[in-house]
Amino acid sequence: MKNILIVARKEIIDVLRSKRFIALISLFIIFYIAGLSFIFTMGSENIGRRPIIFLFSNLFNSLGFIAPLIGVVIGFDAISGERERGTLKILLSQPIYRDDIVNGKILAFITVISLSILAATSISMGLFTSFINISLDDILRILLIAVFAILLSIAYYSISLFFSIHFRKTTHSALASISLWIGLTLILPILANIIAYSIVGPPPQINPGMAVQPKQRFRIFREYWNRYQAVVRSINFFSLNYHFNVIARRLLSTSIIITGRSERSIGIIDSLSQSSVNISILVVVPIIFFLLSYIIFVRKEEK
Repeated sequence: MKNILIVARKEIIDVLRSKRFIALISLFIIFYIAGLSFIFTMGSENIGRRPIIFLFSNLFNSLGFIAPLIGVVIGFDAISGERERGTLKILLSQPIYRDDIVNGKILAFITVISLSILAATSISMGLFTSFINISLDDILRILLIAVFAILLSIAYYSISLFFSIHFRKTTHSALASISLWIGLTLILPILANIIAYSIVGPPPQINPGMAVQPKQRFRIFREYWNRYQAVVRSINFFSLNYHFNVIARRLLSTSIIITGRSERSIGIIDSLSQSSVNISILVVVPIIFFLLSYIIFVRKEEK
């Protein structure tokens, strides 16, 4: 455990001094300030009874964009960078096990990303509560979204760490990691809509002269939209960002479930239970890639 903490301390210092990390954290601050400005511009009375939920429903897309990017830019040279600088041989020459090196780097990243996202979110909520009344339920939902953003970032870090161990050159690891991030974050959602359109076809055209009841018209378009979205969801299922977005939307949902004559809001527990599959994927993916990283790094001969 002592060796793990030594490696983690070194890694934390390196990360905090990294210009890439400072730049990305600055983006977090900009988004939060922009969100606060948006609230004051719109006015809380114009955006419903739960303005902080409205605000963060616009911000969680930014979290889903930046959090994985932090995992990528820190992970792609975690091992390959040490290898190219010659510091990896120095570490291995010390009485430190190989798995201690991997564990130390993982612990350092989890510490840094957790403190960064939770601190930024807590400070933002502190600013909001100075001007806007929010409930404990709202605070818990926002903190949970921050936790899942951390899981998303760790998932991307685990993949980038795997690439960093597998490839000997940092350029190759960076290319693979960034390509994966671009593919899952930007390209796959567009591709999903293109494929869905090609499979389901264009929206149904109803001749104005046809005697179609409004309810029947609505049913036709709803069936088409359901088929379209089913294809989109099936393709986006392979994107980590999609699973984070699903969890965040459900946590921020203010939908009302009507049961007979009574109504009730969707609770946090219900939102999490509905997202159990999505949560499982965000947990399982980093475990798989961390295990693969262990196996390869322990067996890989360093020249």
